[in-house]
Amino acid sequence: MKELESKHLVEQDGRRVLLKRSLANGNKNDKYIFENPQLLKQDSDLESALKEIAREYQGLQIQTNKHINRRGLEDNGLYA
Repeated sequence: MKELESKHLVEQDGRRVLLKRSLANGNKNDKYIFENPQLLKQDSDLESALKEIAREYQGLQIQTNKHINRRGLEDNGLYA
């Protein structure tokens, strides 16, 4: 009889541990569900900022090339 009671207590402890783990994982899951949309928005914002920087950089490259070309023409006496 005592052996059965001991087994029962061990099983109860095991269930208690599993329940605690399950609740902890549930809380983590809820946290991740909450954070995911925030991270997606942050990623989208960063992607937009990078695209804007790329456009500005491209514009600066065009201006630089125009300036270099004009300078070359001035040096050759072709641009007044």
